[in-house]
Amino acid sequence: MRTRVGIRTALGLLVVAGGTISAAPDVRVTQPSIRTPTCTSKFELSRTPNPSMKGNSLDGVVAFGPSDIWAVGAAGELYAVGTYRAIAEHWDGTSWTLATLPVLSGVSSLRAAAGSASDDVWAVGSNGAAHATKPLAEHWDGLTWSMVGTPNVGSSALSGVAVVSPNDAWAVGSTTQSGQPLAERWDGTAWSVVTTPVLPDGGFLTGAAAVATNDIWAVGATNSSLLLVEHWDGSIWSVVPAPDPSGGVFSLATAVSADPGGDAWLVGSTYSAATGGDVTLAEHWDGTQWQVVSTPTKGQASLSAVFTLSATDAWAAGYETPPNGHSVTLAEHWDGLLWSTVSTPNPPGLADILLGITSDGFGTTWAVGFSGDASQDQTRTVAEDAC
Repeated sequence: MRTRVGIRTALGLLVVAGGTISAAPDVRVTQPSIRTPTCTSKFELSRTPNPSMKGNSLDGVVAFGPSDIWAVGAAGELYAVGTYRAIAEHWDGTSWTLATLPVLSGVSSLRAAAGSASDDVWAVGSNGAAHATKPLAEHWDGLTWSMVGTPNVGSSALSGVAVVSPNDAWAVGSTTQSGQPLAERWDGTAWSVVTTPVLPDGGFLTGAAAVATNDIWAVGATNSSLLLVEHWDGSIWSVVPAPDPSGGVFSLATAVSADPGGDAWLVGSTYSAATGGDVTLAEHWDGTQWQVVSTPTKGQASLSAVFTLSATDAWAAGYETPPNGHSVTLAEHWDGLLWSTVSTPNPPGLADILLGITSDGFGTTWAVGFSGDASQDQTRTVAEDAC
């Protein structure tokens, strides 16, 4: 079996196919001027703050309209206490600005964001010692970000979040202590751990999506690199079968998204004998079962995020690595019949990665990530939009 592979570790180190991706060492690259997005058939770069000279990245994004978008991530020297910290940036329709977050001890990062309204936004990740983190949950009430306590389950981290209402939210991740997936629920007052199926070889959850209070999806992989899909029916979590195109070699679901009608997509990567590496993975829930759907990227690549608007409109983002080349940003669109690649820009560097994607509900799609040299923690934030 191949060892566990992720887009980023709980504290932000980017690893793909077991190795570290390198990118541009100079974080002081000139960025595009601040602008209002213009409608084009391809993505365009938007200027974003970089609060640190090292390790800047945006990992998750959520939108509540054309002038209200949040992106979260981390910035600073990886594992360096006092320097590597969670960040949140906000788009007001004209520019991205850095938001003030609670001051935390140790290292911290935010991996995902979701919300039910502009004054009910959750961001989750990890906080603590470099190799012994605890779950981190922060909440935006329309005025300020505040840290909300989570259960102490030992060394652990949260990687995905889904929100049904102000009194119903889910966060998922993993625990080092037990080696099992982690699911926590917000009831409007406090977060509590909810039991998930015990996996024989353990596993982790990387993303979550909410359709209704009794219809929640979570995805990830087992510790033996098999695809993992779990579902909450209002009473219990259960494992749902999903095809593994690799035949048991390696498959990872990094994200899942569902529209209000229950149409759902999961994306990630799976091993391909034809390429000798990982290729993009997309699977669709038709109301009865998960089915693999072909994607246009044929070389080594991975999808790290997905956003579903309807049965005929979904977006996915990630990266691809051309032969003998560096990683470049990747965006794909589903029109109800097939997935197609949409052009994305790539800032100067050795690797450009998209980690999050969303829609503002008015025709504009935003994708976020980073560009730079991850092996040296010299990366800068990236935000791109298309409409």
